Amino acid sequence: MSEYTVYTAIHTENIDALRDELNNLGWTSFLLSDFAHPLAKSDDIVNQWQDLSHQQKWLILVTKQACEITLLENITHSIDLMIHERPELWRISFNTNGNTYTLLFSDKPWGDLCAVDPNDDWQSIERANNISEDDLQMMEDVFQLKRQTFQDFLKMGRSMVWQFLEATGLPALEMFCDYSCYHPAAGEGRCMLWDEYTQLAG
Repeated sequence: MSEYTVYTAIHTENIDALRDELNNLGWTSFLLSDFAHPLAKSDDIVNQWQDLSHQQKWLILVTKQACEITLLENITHSIDLMIHERPELWRISFNTNGNTYTLLFSDKPWGDLCAVDPNDDWQSIERANNISEDDLQMMEDVFQLKRQTFQDFLKMGRSMVWQFLEATGLPALEMFCDYSCYHPAAGEGRCMLWDEYTQLAG
């Protein structure tokens, strides 16, 4: 599975409030940006966060409680991403307003890779092949972008997913699997930002 990419991207307007919320819950977690993020090398992440654009306020959240993140008050939206070892195949799930919308850009079901019934995969494939007006409107609301910015990348293809991530501002880390990340003992029961995590996890 090391050649797969699997992680959850979240949107937050207030990174400090989100970190406090995670700390108060006692969740072992960390928030990670990609290398292209404007604050990727900043030592003043929290204070500069409010000045970022909507598209720059996406992060990867890694936590053992990933299945519960939709309950967090300081997360506006969450998106589950999985890219196959055949990189032209990918799956994206939008978790917003209490609903989940899944698009699977594939020529066949993934089955146990997505931990769902193959019939559910076929439904997600059908949805990806016939993206509705409602789905496009939902994505416009989530990304605060016109569909023309990202719509052309919503399909199978070797570089489609990476172009989609770049167009929307979603973090892009290839072959990153959040369930296999190392959580240093010093971060147990609290949330770390990427600068501290990098120092502790090596």
